[in-house]
Amino acid sequence: MGAVSAATAFVQTETHFFIARFMLGFAEAGLLPGLILYLTYWYPERHRARIVALLYIAVPLSSVLGGPLSTAIIQHADGLFGLAGWRNMFLLEGLPTVIIGVVTFFYLTSRPAEAKWLTDEQRGWLQRSLNDEAQVIASRQGTTKGHRGLFSALKDIRIVTMSAVLFSIFYGFYGVSFFLPQMISAMSVEWGVEFSLVEIGFITAAPFAVGTVAMILASRHSDRKGERVWHTAIAMLVAAAGITIAVLGNSSPYVMLVGIALLLSGVLSATSTFWAVPPSILTGMALAAGIGLMNSFANLSGFIGPYLAGYLKDRTGTFDVPMYIIGGVLVVAALVLLGSRRGLSGASVTTETSIPDEVVSSGR
Repeated sequence: MGAVSAATAFVQTETHFFIARFMLGFAEAGLLPGLILYLTYWYPERHRARIVALLYIAVPLSSVLGGPLSTAIIQHADGLFGLAGWRNMFLLEGLPTVIIGVVTFFYLTSRPAEAKWLTDEQRGWLQRSLNDEAQVIASRQGTTKGHRGLFSALKDIRIVTMSAVLFSIFYGFYGVSFFLPQMISAMSVEWGVEFSLVEIGFITAAPFAVGTVAMILASRHSDRKGERVWHTAIAMLVAAAGITIAVLGNSSPYVMLVGIALLLSGVLSATSTFWAVPPSILTGMALAAGIGLMNSFANLSGFIGPYLAGYLKDRTGTFDVPMYIIGGVLVVAALVLLGSRRGLSGASVTTETSIPDEVVSSGR
């Protein structure tokens, strides 16, 4: 993925660009499902919202840090290596990903049993805890007889429902995050305030910083209470409320940014608690297939959201209509999720397994 991103710096034609974007999407497709599944190999159920939140910190941080950094590279690295600023941005931000990928390949282990940095006692305890939990989940959900296979997961109505819910969460995130810099630029024109590229980067980063804090707090509360569905649904409703505030308060830049911060807080918090649900209702191959299916369907919002938002913005001249649509989708999906909570009864944490603080805090 890092190699493709860096190679984008050298595209020369529209065809080159489409090939690069296709290859980037191809590389990204298996990343998140693989990471979520990987975390289930290491962390018991009652800790997963917090652990997923730590993983997802990368999303807002990529905007908090990446926004100003990217705009600074475009503005100040123009001509470096004989390349335009935007080309240097792809090159300089893609190469570190390649390095991290190589380090990760040699450093991380697939299972606790292979982790040499744990003692024999820690490895044995953690693996037994995870095995016992998997048996409890399989027994509780009847997965030992019909939900371990690939095709059984694809036919599971719970997976279909969760796919639609995740689509709405991603739709809210992509629909706004892709157009947030444009919205800020439009605000500067409307209010007669001129922002530089770097200033737009910092203003864009502010709502993501708020969202990061909210996501961590929400995930910790979800783990502490041992509840997932209500936490996810309420976060989605908060996001919808944030959209309403942003649209109705668009006469004030401060009110609009508060609304966008609430929106991002909601979708990020919903994402962290959402991903704690699948491992509590599925095991084995069904879990891997379910995560892949949900993520694949939800990623369609990465095309539909920005495309629809851009189309409606061109037709109406404002972002109001696409924002209202995002809010409506989030509300409907939250209600669908709450209506399905009986079928997701396994999404409440009932095990008492606890990881020692030194293992959790290590982030490994």
